[in-house]
Amino acid sequence: MTGMMPDKTKEEYEKLFVYGIFLGEGMRNAYEMKNPSYSTVPQYVTVGEGIVQAVKVDAKGVALTGLLVDVPKSVWPRLDRLETGYSRVRVKTHGNTTAFMYAVANDGGYNHSTVKSY
Repeated sequence: MTGMMPDKTKEEYEKLFVYGIFLGEGMRNAYEMKNPSYSTVPQYVTVGEGIVQAVKVDAKGVALTGLLVDVPKSVWPRLDRLETGYSRVRVKTHGNTTAFMYAVANDGGYNHSTVKSY
């Protein structure tokens, strides 16, 4: 009797919340991101000019809008190299989905007092 062998061709996926350059379909396809859907992550904003960075702020009523995508586990090393300088953090979306997101590890000198609660 032969046992069932696991399907090694089936890729495992994890959730990633993306913003900035990954809003474009070309970049998502380059990193094999699938099933994009709009979502928001509370208490994060983007700062910067040209290249934006997600920064956590202690303010109510602010959220970062982006896309929730499925990413193959095999792609994480490539993404981590691309996102050098950012931390891969776990966040919870307003829809209560837990996902990874690349964000600034520290505030990089950003003045959080300029973000107001609404």
